[in-house]
Amino acid sequence: MANKPVTMNRIRLIIQSLNQGESIMEISRKYCVSRNTIKKHRNSLSLDGSVTAPITGLSDEQLSDQLQSP
Repeated sequence: MANKPVTMNRIRLIIQSLNQGESIMEISRKYCVSRNTIKKHRNSLSLDGSVTAPITGLSDEQLSDQLQSP
């Protein structure tokens, strides 16, 4: 896969899929995103792997800030 940027909309879909219990492999195939990218976004939102933040109400800037915060 060629380092394509992942849009905020796609990140929201990935996180929602994680919350619904889909496996990383399923999500990777469904959205054509690498497993490592999915893990990176999951881990940046939560330390234990479960995403509890309500992402649907966040703007793109707020979601981006939350993903980039240490």
